[in-house]
Amino acid sequence: MRLETWAPYQVQGKDWDEVKADEGKRFLETWRKYAPNLSEDRVIERVNWSPLDVERRLADMKRGSIKQGAYSQLQMGHLRPNPQCSSYVTPVDGLFVCGSSVHPGGMVILGPGYNAARVVASSLGKKVWWETPGLVSKARESGYLP
Repeated sequence: MRLETWAPYQVQGKDWDEVKADEGKRFLETWRKYAPNLSEDRVIERVNWSPLDVERRLADMKRGSIKQGAYSQLQMGHLRPNPQCSSYVTPVDGLFVCGSSVHPGGMVILGPGYNAARVVASSLGKKVWWETPGLVSKARESGYLP
């Protein structure tokens, strides 16, 4: 099973370190086609991370994968990243986990962060002040979520 980015590991035969700044400029130009107000004076900071940079900084995200962590039977679904931390709470008091390595997993769906934020708010005795997204409400009404 391949768990890596679809982005090529080389661009036109060159390593990412050689081309990531140019590729970043190209991506920004593409965004500007849809957001013309994204002018140069509105860019505060620019960071060009390539799939290679992601792998260098996060060893469990080989080739820049958005699917962080193992995808084995013992680390799927409600068991992500492991049974002790699968509810966003860790054995360390006050330490929580969220992101691609926890349920419901990677693929940049924002689910882990949304779920973890609810758990953190609850653990602090805070009322959840944000509205539940419509898609989540519909999934609960249909019995897909508790």
